[in-house]
Amino acid sequence: VAIARGAVSGFFGARDFALDMRLRAAPTGTPAGEILRIHNNIIASMTPTGGIKFWLNTADTPKPVTIATGPLRLHDGAWHDIGLRYDAASGQMDIIVDGAPQGKGRATGPLRPAESWGLTFGNPHGKKSFDGVLASLDLRVNTHSMAR
Repeated sequence: VAIARGAVSGFFGARDFALDMRLRAAPTGTPAGEILRIHNNIIASMTPTGGIKFWLNTADTPKPVTIATGPLRLHDGAWHDIGLRYDAASGQMDIIVDGAPQGKGRATGPLRPAESWGLTFGNPHGKKSFDGVLASLDLRVNTHSMAR
C-alpha cells in the first residue's frame, strides 16, 4: 500500500518531524519486517526481537543513520504506540515506545528533497514486511516547537 508523494509533500525538505503510529503484530511467529518507508528518507521496521529500528537519511548526512531499541517484545500481539522524532536543530533522533524513550541517535540537516516516491507501507521491493495491523498513523512536519 502506498500514499502518493503529493500527500506527504510537506515532509520533503522539512527541518524536523514527528511520526506516531499504533500497531499490533500478528500472531504469526514472524511479524518482524519493514513497517513503512519514504524511500531514501526514512524506514521504520520491527526487529526479530520485537524492537523498533529507525533509518534516517537527511540532506546533510553522508550516509544514513540507524538507531534501534533493544529487544522489547513488541511482537506480543498487544497494541503498542510507536513514536519517531527528528529535530535538525538539536540533531536528535528518538524512538518512543508506549510513551517511554527507548532509543536515541544523532543526525544533521533537513530531510531530503522529494524524489518519485511517497510513503509505502511494508517493503516495496519484495523483502520482509511487518506482519500485523497498523491502526493509526500521524506524520507531522516542522514540529520543533512541539513539546517532547
